[in-house]
Amino acid sequence: MSNKHDIFDDLIKSQLEGFEANVSMADWDAIEAQLPVTKRNKVAAYWWVTGLVLLVVGSLATIVWKNFNQSSQVPNEVAVIDDAQTIKEESVVKNNNIPTPTEAPTEKTVNEPNQPENLNTEITTTTSSGVDTKTSVQSTTGPDKLPTNIVDIKPKGFHIKGVENLGFSTEFNMVALSNVVYPADQLAEAGNKETPNTFVPKWEVGITLSPTWANKLISPNGGNAWRINKDYTNISKTMESGSTSYQFEARVNRYLKENIYLNAGLNYNQIVEKVNYDYTVTEFVTERPDFKDLIYTKFHPQIGSIDVKYSGTNTYQYFELPVRIGYIQPIPQTKAKIRVETGLRYMFLADMSGKRTDVTHIVSLNDLSTSLNDYSRHNLGATANAGIYWGLKNNTDFGVTANYNYALTSIRKRDEGITEKPFNFGLNFSIQHKILIK
Repeated sequence: MSNKHDIFDDLIKSQLEGFEANVSMADWDAIEAQLPVTKRNKVAAYWWVTGLVLLVVGSLATIVWKNFNQSSQVPNEVAVIDDAQTIKEESVVKNNNIPTPTEAPTEKTVNEPNQPENLNTEITTTTSSGVDTKTSVQSTTGPDKLPTNIVDIKPKGFHIKGVENLGFSTEFNMVALSNVVYPADQLAEAGNKETPNTFVPKWEVGITLSPTWANKLISPNGGNAWRINKDYTNISKTMESGSTSYQFEARVNRYLKENIYLNAGLNYNQIVEKVNYDYTVTEFVTERPDFKDLIYTKFHPQIGSIDVKYSGTNTYQYFELPVRIGYIQPIPQTKAKIRVETGLRYMFLADMSGKRTDVTHIVSLNDLSTSLNDYSRHNLGATANAGIYWGLKNNTDFGVTANYNYALTSIRKRDEGITEKPFNFGLNFSIQHKILIK
C-alpha cells in the first residue's frame, strides 16, 4: 500500500516538473483584497447634525416643562373651605359707625339670629385720634365646622380679637375688605364675563419661503459596501459639492395651549448639487457577488485609458409632509415672539435631473432622469427650526427662522454600495395669520 502511494506521488511529480503557473496581476489583486485588513472606524460627518437636533429637542422639552410647571401653580384666593372642600360664603358684619375725633367711643353689637353665642368676635379699630371703637361680630361658622383653610392678610390698624383659641388667626385691612370678591359673587360673575387667563383655541395659517444650502452625506452600505469602486470615495469628495437650493411651504398650526401648538404642512423642496468630474480610468471592474468582491483588470495597451470630463448641476425635487410641535415665548414689552419647532417629515422623490458617476463602474455616468426608479422614492426625514416673529396688524406675524432638514433614510436602494442622505439648511422667511375660534 505504501509502495503504491509512493509510485503515485512520483508520477504526479514527474508530470508537474517544470510547470509554471501564469497568474495575472488581477488575480494577485483579488487575493490581496481577500486578506484581512485593519479598517479604521470612520466617524460619520453627521454626528454634529444629530447633536444639533438633540439640542433643539432638549431646549423645547425644557421650555414646555417649565410652562406646565408654572401653570400648575394656582394663586391663592381669599376663600374659606370646609372639610368637604366645598366653598362656603362667610358673612362679615361691618360697623360703619366709625367715630370722628370729637365723638366718644361707642359700642355696637350685632347678633345674627339662630347662631351659637360662644363664638362672638370683638373687632377693635383705632382711629387717627387714638380713640378705640369696638364692634362685636358673630361668626356663622359653628364650632363643629371650623375653617380648615384660610389665607391670612396682615395689614395695619385692624385686628380681630377672640379667636386665639380656635387654632388659627386672621388679620386684614378694612379698605382691603371692601375690595374682596367673595366666592359666591365670583361664581356668579364667571358666566357673565371671561377671565383674563381663559385660553381661546385658535388656528394659524401661513406660508414660508426658505433659501437654503443643500448637500448630502454618503457612507458605506453595510454588507453591500464591497460594490464601491476603490476610486469612488475620492471622486465623490473632491468632485461633488452642495449648492444653493430652496423650499416653499404652506402650513397650518393648531394651538393646544396659549403657547404650544401642533404644525402640519405641504412642502416643495428642491435640492441642488454641483458636479465637476475630471478623472482617468485605467481599469475595468468585474463584480463577483459569490465572493462579494470586485476584480480590477488593466485596459489593453491598445485601448489605453479613458478620461471622464463633465460639469453641471443635479436637481432633486421632493414633496414633503412635515408634522411638528412648536413652542412660543413672547418677549416682554415688545411685539416679538421666539418660536421653536421640531418634528418629522415624509419625503417623496418626485423627479431628478443631471448626471452622476456610478458607484462601481466609474467609467460611465448615469443619467438621473432615466434612473429615477433606481432610487428609493419614499423616505423619512427630521426637521427643526428656531427664530423670531414680529407681530403685524390683523393678527399677522412675520418671522425669520433658521431651519435644518435631514433625511433619516437613504435615497439609494438597499442593494447599493452606499447610503446617500441629503440635507439642507437655511433661513425661513414666513408670514402667518391667526384665525380665532371661540
